[in-house]
Amino acid sequence: MGVQRDPGFLRRLAQRLITPTRLHVLIVDPDVASARQLVSTVSRTHSVTIVGTAAAAYAAIGEHMPTLVVTELDLPDASGLDLLTMLHAHPASRDVLLMVFSLRGAVRDKIAAFQAGADDFLVKPVHPEDFATHIRRLSHFRAILPPSAS
Repeated sequence: MGVQRDPGFLRRLAQRLITPTRLHVLIVDPDVASARQLVSTVSRTHSVTIVGTAAAAYAAIGEHMPTLVVTELDLPDASGLDLLTMLHAHPASRDVLLMVFSLRGAVRDKIAAFQAGADDFLVKPVHPEDFATHIRRLSHFRAILPPSAS
């Protein structure tokens, strides 16, 4: 007696793999002008909010939970690592994808970011197309795995 398979399962899975999930991206970067340059490559396919401080990030998260948070490690009012740790540890935001893009690219910074829950790490300066590729990869990751599995 075999497992009953849904005949549309493979079609739906293929569609999810081909069509990236539309993400709500929150970018937390004190250099808002640079963040805006990056956004041009992803704003056509994803909704994007840019803030410059951790306090503004917490407020934005309280209004509408993003599916991806991209943060600088060095924020004027807090550490990006603290933001990552909070999002990764809290049950309501545990499924949020987390990316760091920072001027700091030492191995210890990357390890700390991944230990805090980061799913990806980019070292600035980031080319807009490289940024878009990483967002696209995370979007496909979100499409393949249901939120509770990531």
